[in-house]
Amino acid sequence: HNKAYRVLFNELSISMGKILKIEPHKDQLCLKCHAVDTGAAADTRDQILAEGVGCGGCHGPSQKWVGVHYLPEWQTYSNEKKWQEYGFIPTKNLVSRTLACASCHVGDADREVNHDLIAAGHPRLAFEPARFHHQ
Repeated sequence: HNKAYRVLFNELSISMGKILKIEPHKDQLCLKCHAVDTGAAADTRDQILAEGVGCGGCHGPSQKWVGVHYLPEWQTYSNEKKWQEYGFIPTKNLVSRTLACASCHVGDADREVNHDLIAAGHPRLAFEPARFHHQ
């Protein structure tokens, strides 16, 4: 996941960018899956994007949980509480993990490798949850 943003600068991404008339490392179409765009101030945004798909990419936006998830009481909270009060996606839960992963690796209502991306050369999306489950 930490390399997801870097690929937006490789030869294929640059070629796709020219075809689509976008800058992949700046365009939301690409950033939705290749980085966690927190909307931070310009002076820190580039650094956050460069981290690729960090914690917030899998566990949900971290603004509410990043400051408390390391505290001892966090371990006592139920998955439901973590989700409802903090927006934290519990990836130890097989269903929520699969749904979180599939949002980028397959697509969802907000993320899609559409026909234009495919025609421009985007690699085929392949997602086998069992493979990642055992890694």
